[in-house]
Amino acid sequence: VGTYGIDIQNLDVLSSSGDINMYGGTGGVRIQDRGVRFGSRLGSSLTSSSADLLVRGDDLEYDDLVVGFVNTLESTGTAVMESHSSSFSSAFDYENFDLGSTVSSFRVGRTTNAANVVIKEPVAMAGPISIYGGDILLEKDLTSTLSGADVLVKGRGDIETIASRSVLTNNGDIVLWSNSDNSGGGSIVLGNDNVLNSSNGRSGDTDSGGGKITLGGGSGYGTIPTGYSSSSTGAGIKLGTSTASHTEIYSGGGDISIKGSSTATGQVDDRDESGIYQWGRMTMKSGRGGITMQGTSGEYQGIGFTAPLTESDTGVKQLSMVSSKTSGTAIQLTGSSSAGVGVSFNYLNPKEVLSLGGGQVTINGSGAGSYG
Repeated sequence: VGTYGIDIQNLDVLSSSGDINMYGGTGGVRIQDRGVRFGSRLGSSLTSSSADLLVRGDDLEYDDLVVGFVNTLESTGTAVMESHSSSFSSAFDYENFDLGSTVSSFRVGRTTNAANVVIKEPVAMAGPISIYGGDILLEKDLTSTLSGADVLVKGRGDIETIASRSVLTNNGDIVLWSNSDNSGGGSIVLGNDNVLNSSNGRSGDTDSGGGKITLGGGSGYGTIPTGYSSSSTGAGIKLGTSTASHTEIYSGGGDISIKGSSTATGQVDDRDESGIYQWGRMTMKSGRGGITMQGTSGEYQGIGFTAPLTESDTGVKQLSMVSSKTSGTAIQLTGSSSAGVGVSFNYLNPKEVLSLGGGQVTINGSGAGSYG
């Protein structure tokens, strides 16, 4: 039977509008392999719901499901999966659970959660998405379809996505916030071929109305970090992980901000000692918004652009950074290194940094040698 506060097997918990609360205490909540259906269920006496769901326990376990059984929430209400105490007692894997597309918000973890979180199921819904943890690994896509709804991933440690993943909003902000306890340890790694789009799928040069995209860490205010994602064992921020990658970032009028710092030394690949390093190709368009990148390194490059699959002075541009901001600073790149180059546009391959709307382009570099 185990020591769980609640152990569920093949259960419907349906409510037309009243909240559904599962309190498992320090023992937690386990859902076994025949699952549980929350909110409403087709074919039952209750086929629509506006109930909010709260699953609370220090250990949340959702077992692998037998074929033909599901864990679902079908409701227009909210969904929260959090610890009883300030933090989960062990890592939480969000898996084997299907949130209906009409759920109005989803939160994993309390804001104080220090346990690791792995997202193993896609989350696509009409509302804001918030994930709090220690290290956070995104193995599936995050999609919010509600206009203006934000996606926040806030980790005390590292944030990582695997290859071919996307984070999408309908003009809401996208925030990846590592090192949120400001301890100096918490990087961001985007896997190969990731897409961040905060403008409802748009990718034009002059789009407006999109949400902000922020990759950073450390201290901050509200849901926006003001400091750096940082690492003593690797790059502060890696945009892609191999030369085959194509990273795509589109904000459609929202500002893009990326801040990374590294104190790593002695890495097998020097590029893993950069504040920010872009692997493979990258396309970044902010529409009418601005682009700011700040990187610092103790050993290699503050900001390093491009690591191409093959080196050639012709062919596809390995970097395309475009802003159509009409005034002020459209694109600002600031890099510093104690032992290398501040800002480096590496390899022979073509690259472009474009201001199309009248705003300024400013590149500030401070390096250890003759060049910044």
